[in-house]
Amino acid sequence: MSAHGQRDPGLQAERTSLAWRRTALSATAVTAIVAHQAVGRDWGLAVVSPVIAACATSIIVIVSLVKARQIRGGRIRASARATSIVSASISCCALFVGLVGAGVPH
Repeated sequence: MSAHGQRDPGLQAERTSLAWRRTALSATAVTAIVAHQAVGRDWGLAVVSPVIAACATSIIVIVSLVKARQIRGGRIRASARATSIVSASISCCALFVGLVGAGVPH
């Protein structure tokens, strides 16, 4: 809030943009961890997990960039579609990585 008790609508947009960036950065870190784990194993099924994680990360990064561009352009609106796309990609990634990881011997 400003000194006069009025809200600055630009701050909410900035926080939203930063949250999308943090989500994309976190997904990138998880992809790097999954890839690191796969390097220590045989290159059979272990390579599937990093590929799936990289695909999910790509989706998150693209949605993040689109949302940031919309916010910078002044088109500030809530979008359930973007959140649904990211949630679905993370869920699918977790499911596939879990299934593939369970089948790969340590």
